[in-house]
Amino acid sequence: LLDQALNLYMLLHILLEWTHDPKLDGVMERLRGREFFMNLMGVVEVARGNRIEKVYFRKPSSCDISPAARRQFLDDIPRDSPAAKIAGFFNNSTELLFELEFCQQARQDLDWLLPLAPPHVSNKKLRGVLSYLFPRLRRIIVTHLPVRGVHFMEDCSLVVAFLINAFLLTIEHGYKCVYISNGEDPSCLAVSTVILRLGAIWLGALQLCLTLAVCGLVLVYEIPVLIHRQQHRKHRDCAIHRASLDSTYTTIIGSLWQFRYLKWKHLLWYSWYPFLALTSLLALVWSPLFSAPHLLGISRRSAILQSVIQSITTNGTSLLLTAILGMVVIYLFSVIGYVIFPEDFKDNQGELLCHTLRECFVIAVMRGIRQGGGLGDLLQITSWDDPQHILRMLFDFVFFALVIVILLNIIFGIIIDTFAELRGKRLEIE
Repeated sequence: LLDQALNLYMLLHILLEWTHDPKLDGVMERLRGREFFMNLMGVVEVARGNRIEKVYFRKPSSCDISPAARRQFLDDIPRDSPAAKIAGFFNNSTELLFELEFCQQARQDLDWLLPLAPPHVSNKKLRGVLSYLFPRLRRIIVTHLPVRGVHFMEDCSLVVAFLINAFLLTIEHGYKCVYISNGEDPSCLAVSTVILRLGAIWLGALQLCLTLAVCGLVLVYEIPVLIHRQQHRKHRDCAIHRASLDSTYTTIIGSLWQFRYLKWKHLLWYSWYPFLALTSLLALVWSPLFSAPHLLGISRRSAILQSVIQSITTNGTSLLLTAILGMVVIYLFSVIGYVIFPEDFKDNQGELLCHTLRECFVIAVMRGIRQGGGLGDLLQITSWDDPQHILRMLFDFVFFALVIVILLNIIFGIIIDTFAELRGKRLEIE
């Protein structure tokens, strides 16, 4: 009956858009449950030549997806032509529907697992507060934990990491008093040091709990969806379509052993979470300085920073080959320097730095690249009376031109062009 009533409402809505009849508009205004039907009705605008056609449909019961899934869906759709967009939309819609159904089933399981009533307490005021807060907190957990739980926990863990490192930066002698001194130093008896001791312990424990919660949520809610997406893409060309989601939530989680469908980049991406759990444990039991790697999580929370990282990893092969070529060129210059003028490899105290070919190569790589003028700024300056002066000038100039000017700028150019291309794609998608 609800579907029939919604279809009738959509028919009246379409007739009103076409006719603009004031009588029909009055009927629609007085219609009971209009807001309810409006919330159930969805619309898609389809461009056909110079016309825009609207297609009305009933919204699915589970239409809430994570921001990462929405961004992934938009990024995977090809934009070469209108036909490619439509084909990509329908090809990726199967994966999106699975995630919607998976999220809905996760909510149902959470609704079944969580208790319906708060624990009984004897205090009347506390019982009243629990009766007011518990159903609201339960509804928030059931609604948002499968979709936004990972992002919320990551944000909380990042905030805790900022607080821990702020303690280490701002409180004088704090780290030494808490983890090195045995209380013999009078400065360790200051109130700020006591605050640091307690804050580091409690914040470290909170960070460990948040990180373990993030790992659990990723394993339960994100990994199964990613495995299904990779299975679907692998078998898409074989005409194997997605089966209906008729299994229970536990059987879906039981498919986690199929990690063979994940690519190395997925394993590398999700290995970040076990690494955070390990550093959180070390920060709690050993030293809060292990909370510093958690600050790198800011790069995973920003699309711009992810584009910066992708500008390096996307063309990793080109960068690696260019770097290998640079090492070969530097090695050739090291051979020339070792054979012709090794006595010019001296530091400011006049000590010889190039006793072997290996030492010449290491000096050329580690210190020659960091010099603004290349090896010429590192080696001893020769006089015009030196018979090798012209050869040294040529050696210094060619090293500067090949390594400092050409090879390093090629590497920088690859990174900058890749970042500009990724930013252009992002702007096009948005």
